[in-house]
Amino acid sequence: MRMPRLGHCRPSQSAICNPESAFPQESSMPSTVYFGSARQSRLSADETLPAKLDLILKRLNLKDRVNKETVAVKMHLGGNLGYTTVHPLFVRKIVQVIKDGGGKPFVTDSPWAVATAAERGYTAETLGCPLYPVGGPDEK
Repeated sequence: MRMPRLGHCRPSQSAICNPESAFPQESSMPSTVYFGSARQSRLSADETLPAKLDLILKRLNLKDRVNKETVAVKMHLGGNLGYTTVHPLFVRKIVQVIKDGGGKPFVTDSPWAVATAAERGYTAETLGCPLYPVGGPDEK
């Protein structure tokens, strides 16, 4: 199985904002970008996007970073007729890695998006964790 391609962003692509200036400053360190192509070289479960996400999550060592942490997974859950969102399967995989590492994940977005998330397949059952609006569980 081929590993997802890895690359580096040029510093100009990951600018850090200077509060004393209206213009961003460039970072001196490039960011590592993990990429899993949607293309498949052969018809195999190892070539699917979910399998490639598993490889990327393994390389991120996410399990080692989240022990006993409450982890917000900020999403765009869509709205109205919006359907250009991340499929719940991928979100659940991320949530599961956080849980496996001892973290307590929750998915969050704007109050109106969370209120209608189930219409697009985002529920606590499909994601494996609760959904809260950005202001917290009691936000109305």
